Amino acid sequence: MKRTVFKTGIIFLLLLAVPALSAVKEGKSLTGDWSAKIRENRIQIRLMIFDDDSDHDSMTSFGLETKEFKGLQLNKEHPFTLERDAGTIRFDGRFEGDRGRGVFSFVPNNAFIGFLGKEGFGKIKSKELLHLCIFDVNKVYIQDIRKLGYKDVELSELVAMAIHEVSINYIRQVHAQGLKDISISKLISFRIHDVEVDYIKELKKLGYSDISPSELISLNIHDVDIPFVREINKRGFKDVSLNKLVSLKIHDVDVEQIEVLKNLGYTNVDLDQVVSLNIHDVSPDFIRGVHKAGYKDISLPELVSFQIHDVDLDYIDGLAEVGFKDIPVSELISLKIHDVNIDYIKGFQKLGVKDLDISTLISFSIHDVEPAFIEDMKKLGYTSIPADKLVSLNIHDVTVDYVKGVHAAGLKDITLNQLISFKIHDVDKEYIEFAIKLYKERGKKLTPEKIISMKIHDF
Repeated sequence: MKRTVFKTGIIFLLLLAVPALSAVKEGKSLTGDWSAKIRENRIQIRLMIFDDDSDHDSMTSFGLETKEFKGLQLNKEHPFTLERDAGTIRFDGRFEGDRGRGVFSFVPNNAFIGFLGKEGFGKIKSKELLHLCIFDVNKVYIQDIRKLGYKDVELSELVAMAIHEVSINYIRQVHAQGLKDISISKLISFRIHDVEVDYIKELKKLGYSDISPSELISLNIHDVDIPFVREINKRGFKDVSLNKLVSLKIHDVDVEQIEVLKNLGYTNVDLDQVVSLNIHDVSPDFIRGVHKAGYKDISLPELVSFQIHDVDLDYIDGLAEVGFKDIPVSELISLKIHDVNIDYIKGFQKLGVKDLDISTLISFSIHDVEPAFIEDMKKLGYTSIPADKLVSLNIHDVTVDYVKGVHAAGLKDITLNQLISFKIHDVDKEYIEFAIKLYKERGKKLTPEKIISMKIHDF
């Protein structure tokens, strides 16, 4: 469906940046060098344009049929010309085989300059006229453009229209499809992206009667062709919006994919779901693998969540190997969200942690409970810590170093609950040492509870 923008061999550099245009006087001749290559019945020509009024020369390239040149001969030194309403380009030089080079001169047509002035274009620069000449923007074309309602057209737009073959007949046909207010820039985009009148007609037959130029361009950019739209309708999807059709193409949705999903048991598929599957790379093979792993009733949104959170078949198999089988879909996703990997689980199992279920593992991960913490706490005498206590210790930031500090201060028999209370009330090693010294001086027995009471009362 797409047409190459350079289908006529044009590399139109000058229109994009010509810093010296304002210095060129009306009707001035231009000179420069040319080089060319003949391809069958066409000539691809490159012009290097000399500008006496600027330090910057410029270049433009274009392709035309050989019959548009007068006096063209091969293998001899001779002049040949390209004559248009805007002026005449004379080429002096020689072709050897299919390649040629030489010098050129462009003489603007002052009568055409006068015509452009009457049409409201003001002063015309010679380089602009050169491009009007190359692309055969003539009086009749300009007058017809005016008659079609385009009163404020720019010279650069006229040239672009000629480059992309925006013919008067094409504009009339587009207008006839209800697009009378279409802008020049949109007409040019229509031709660049191959928006054909028959395409608009076929879309109308399929129920798309109110289509904007921007929508038509988007449809063609993304290769939304008529057979594709018909197939979508045939599969039972009626009244699909133009934006949805574009989205289907952007995300590589094809009708066969919908059929495959039905064969996998997903009979009530909507197009948004199919788009989501493709965005997240939920392939038929992935779905088959998940089904084989025991999740035959998994929904399409859940499959998408699997891919978003990297719940793959290796992860499901790994969980089964460490004793976690038939895990609900929501819990599988939650495990992955909280980064509960297989090695993490094995670390706790190796240490003999009891009551290790899915919710505990998730809680461990949320609160940064690591196997190494359990191992270090065992070395400090805490050999059997319940899962909920491990979470509580980490919530209150009871670290191994903190416990060592409390022990070093003289409280080696302190319980886990007391350690947590110490942390809640900001009891540190220095405060413990202060309290022990104070009570020793008074000859009284000190307990962890009394230390906490002292801290609470700001003693």
